[in-house]
Amino acid sequence: MDSVISCVFFNGRFLWFESNSPTYDEVVSSGQLGIIQSDSLKNSMSAYCGRLEGLKNFLFYESREIKAKYNEHKNQYFDASIMTEYWKVRSDWVSADSLSGYHIDWEGFRSDPETSVHLRNSKGVNKELAHLYQNSYMFYLKNLLTALRNELDMK
Repeated sequence: MDSVISCVFFNGRFLWFESNSPTYDEVVSSGQLGIIQSDSLKNSMSAYCGRLEGLKNFLFYESREIKAKYNEHKNQYFDASIMTEYWKVRSDWVSADSLSGYHIDWEGFRSDPETSVHLRNSKGVNKELAHLYQNSYMFYLKNLLTALRNELDMK
């Protein structure tokens, strides 16, 4: 039971994504973008920062909202402070004994028809975020770093 509860709780976790680019922001806001000679590097920087904005919009708003709805649903059946036990042992699994003092309505959670909807939505968000990070964010970052390396090699 404790491993199932662990999955129920960790599925609702939301990782705050914040990537900043102070150097790029400073160069653009100061009007000094012209110091970069390579059009390829400028384009890669712009594409990377534009992609970050798109990811932030999804990550900060849509996925956070889906996770919040999942957690609100989950917390009807499980004491929200159960998460404290996981942080205490610094592990994905805690003993069933350590959860005995918490409200746990596994049967109610399992039988609620809304549970499967929330689980599917949350799982979908997890998959989409992993895909975006691995296949989109990293693609733009790789291009940016390649253009930067080429610019530095020319100096």
